[in-house]
Amino acid sequence: MKNSTLSEENISQELVDKFLEISIREFEERTWGSTQQFLEVLEIAIEDGKPLITRVQYIDSGYAVYFKIKGSKFYYTHYFEVDSAIELIGIDITPSSIVLLRVLSNNLDLQEILSKTSLPATSTWQKGDMRPPKKLASFVYKTSGFEIELDKNHAGQFERKILELLNYLKPYQKDLALLKKAGCELFVDTYWEAYISNTLIGGFSLNQKIIRQLDKLGLEISFDIQVNGNPLK
Repeated sequence: MKNSTLSEENISQELVDKFLEISIREFEERTWGSTQQFLEVLEIAIEDGKPLITRVQYIDSGYAVYFKIKGSKFYYTHYFEVDSAIELIGIDITPSSIVLLRVLSNNLDLQEILSKTSLPATSTWQKGDMRPPKKLASFVYKTSGFEIELDKNHAGQFERKILELLNYLKPYQKDLALLKKAGCELFVDTYWEAYISNTLIGGFSLNQKIIRQLDKLGLEISFDIQVNGNPLK
């Protein structure tokens, strides 16, 4: 497992190894009914002979361990309680999510946009540039702009990613106002892909703190919601 999965929470490798040990035992023995159901239609990705963990996150006084599913964007997730003993207390298929700030302009070129802010862009493009990965003339950017994606790990709590981005943007409130005054379109752009399952796909909610911060920063938010995968048998 890559160390980047540990950095956000300062979780010890010893604890993660224990999570992995318990998870491997459950994958093999399938004592939970949901394990049997899920693994009939989903396959856990393997790296170096072990199930591939993409993230470990502290949630609600316990831990969520996200395993990569082969050929899918969503994650096989084990929930652990760590008290007197480490115990597997829940299993779910959780969504993949992307959260970023997008700044667009029809009239300004890229350098003009960047000159109005000190925000460090993670990717930029000029109007007319070809959009990767499809290098076709019909796939071109219709605006100039940039985006900021703080968390490129697509596992983890969706709402937490939104709040972390908004907290990051707080010191740049004047920059955002200048960009809006110059005619740029600014919004938080999100992508959320869930497992189709055979029941409700679940969802997400924006709490008052997120809504207040969006309003204070003058930002809108958009949602691209997808459902994918093989139904349970």
